[in-house]
Amino acid sequence: MSTLLEIISLFFGLVSAYIVALYLFLQGSPLTLRFVAFLLVTLAFIFIAAMGWNLQYLGEGIHHAWEALPSKATGMPTLGPPFIVRTIFIDGQILTAWIAWGIGFFVYLMLTYLTFCFRWPKKTSAE
Repeated sequence: MSTLLEIISLFFGLVSAYIVALYLFLQGSPLTLRFVAFLLVTLAFIFIAAMGWNLQYLGEGIHHAWEALPSKATGMPTLGPPFIVRTIFIDGQILTAWIAWGIGFFVYLMLTYLTFCFRWPKKTSAE
């Protein structure tokens, strides 16, 4: 869980810092500079996604190994918090992973839009 929280905080820290950089510095910069900054953010996203993918893979392995045990000292049939439940159509852990990957992809698309398409309002001299 601590690794998951570290990945989430790294993701939100990176996104927040990039939005601040867009607002303060990159909004009026040449396309080349925005492209380089976006490339660096993309590489950081790839690194975070690789860590998340690895954590998801390890977590699923632990859950499958737990379910394969003939008897469990805790009496719990599966690992994980009690609010992640099996639904009729999909396992709650899979659904949670899909939601997390979807949020990451959506945020990446929004950063792409803010970097290359959005027209930031002009700052007044009082700002």
